[in-house]
Amino acid sequence: MSAEWRQFVDIGYPPIDEEHQELADLLIRFIQAIQRGVSTEIDVSMALFFDRAAAHFAHEERLMRETSWTEFERHKASHDLFLTDVGQMTGEFHRAGQVTPAMEQWAVTRLVEWFAFHIRTNDAPLGEFLATRERNGTLNRKRGPASPQPSN
Repeated sequence: MSAEWRQFVDIGYPPIDEEHQELADLLIRFIQAIQRGVSTEIDVSMALFFDRAAAHFAHEERLMRETSWTEFERHKASHDLFLTDVGQMTGEFHRAGQVTPAMEQWAVTRLVEWFAFHIRTNDAPLGEFLATRERNGTLNRKRGPASPQPSN
């Protein structure tokens, strides 16, 4: 990943930073595939990027629930809108069998801008919150329904 990308993907909480770095690398590969115009490469890189993004969102959402993050609903809504856009663009690609001008525009501008904006406005405050709580030893996550209960 280039230094330019690294400056906005790191939010100060290493588990999320690592995922952001991976997503930035996958996004670059996806955009390069679009620019080369090879449909199979586009399909594979698109699926990989979006699958990893969905897993990353699920991880963030789990952390937000476990720590009672007050901005959970707003943050999740941002994830949901992104995934809706992804579904539309994926559908457009599969219907057309190639990258359309709208899809290329979306990938090289809107997708990159959304990724950077989302990290700055949604993830950075969450990362600061999680890192501070971890440093203070107060990152006590609530137990979810599937979490094992302590034995006495």
